[in-house]
Amino acid sequence: MTQLDSLSTLNLAFNHLSGRIPFENKFVTFEASSYRGNKELCGPPLENDCVFSSPPQQHEEEEDEKQGIGESDFFFFSCVAVAYVVGFWSVIAPLLLSRNWRTTYYAKVDSCIELCKEKLHLS
Repeated sequence: MTQLDSLSTLNLAFNHLSGRIPFENKFVTFEASSYRGNKELCGPPLENDCVFSSPPQQHEEEEDEKQGIGESDFFFFSCVAVAYVVGFWSVIAPLLLSRNWRTTYYAKVDSCIELCKEKLHLS
């Protein structure tokens, strides 16, 4: 946002923001009222000085989330694989094992093919 040259007004009031306010480009021109209600913001034009003895807690949480991405991807793809196998075999197994299901299925497929042929010839 600091690279926006045409930014004339900015109101970030009451957005639960934290950290240092950039003091460059257009951010120098904004008044303290633009940042009202964000108790954890610091730096000019606010009266709060930025003094960080340790890195902000938010960055540690982001790193924890990034480390957990691999685990959630594995869980997601495992669920997709299980769902695919269950779905596939819930359709294929009855067709392989039950003669009644097989004849009903092929009769339905044949009727759909005939319907498509009729529609194409009428067009």
